[in-house]
Amino acid sequence: MALAMGLETKRLTEAIKDIIDVVKNKWLFKEEANSKALPTFIQAYSLGKIVNDHNPNGVNEEEWIEFIMNITENTFLAP
Repeated sequence: MALAMGLETKRLTEAIKDIIDVVKNKWLFKEEANSKALPTFIQAYSLGKIVNDHNPNGVNEEEWIEFIMNITENTFLAP
């Protein structure tokens, strides 16, 4: 299972990286946005949502949106 998950994670990471590079070439993301780290962040965010779903005192949807928008606007999006 670890091998299969590793191969799928690699495929997904590379696919997201390709999309990020296109977006960066269109000047929608900051040039310094890390095209390798961002796909991992996106995947980790998805897993974080699953973890949060099982936490009875988890972060509510409005808090998640505010948090992610703050990161997105201040870290990735071009001015």
